[in-house]
Amino acid sequence: MDHNETSLNMEEMAESARTRASFGSFLNVHFITLPDLGFVDKIRSAGFRATLESLASDQALPGDLSAGASLMLQFLDDNADVAAAELSNVLGKDRTYLYRGVNPKDSPPPPCEAVWSRSRPNVIELLQELTGIYRESGLALAENAGERLDYIGVEMDYMHRLAEKEAEAWQRGDEEAAEELLKQQEVFHSVHLGEWVPLFVKKALPAAKTDFYRGHLTMVLAWVNGFVE
Repeated sequence: MDHNETSLNMEEMAESARTRASFGSFLNVHFITLPDLGFVDKIRSAGFRATLESLASDQALPGDLSAGASLMLQFLDDNADVAAAELSNVLGKDRTYLYRGVNPKDSPPPPCEAVWSRSRPNVIELLQELTGIYRESGLALAENAGERLDYIGVEMDYMHRLAEKEAEAWQRGDEEAAEELLKQQEVFHSVHLGEWVPLFVKKALPAAKTDFYRGHLTMVLAWVNGFVE
């Protein structure tokens, strides 16, 4: 392989990592951001719609990703004339119901690894393990309003940041560092997210009250099941 081919391959790998980082962040924002008025403005923006339309129409993507995007689009269309404050309230109730475990009788248990993991049910041991993983990576976690380290939003944020660092490594031609960062993502997915997130999503999906979060969960499940493909 000559220098030009190597450079092209590096750029392709960098773009792949950037795409993973961007899509992971797109999914994670709904776990870490309250659906306030600013959020409603964002999901009604042309840019957000364009992203959903692109995902819904991309035949190369797994069907569930496209289906999830279509559900979110349909929700926005169906509620186009609803006042922003009312839409914020509807989404806020559904998000709280789904992602906070506020009603033990009806809500799914909260999306925290120790709650769902079959191999790591000990909260203290798991949090100690995650603390070590996050520290070893040298990545400062985003400020997530005091979330537990095993909350889905924190674990997905960690994956997002690894993918960003991987893209930077490919871009500067550091193949060894890039491959190590990709390996870290694959291991973290296999050992952590991939083991428990499907269990949570399959429980939460039937409980969703809006097509917005039903679509979001559908996309999350497709993402976590297809990460290593």
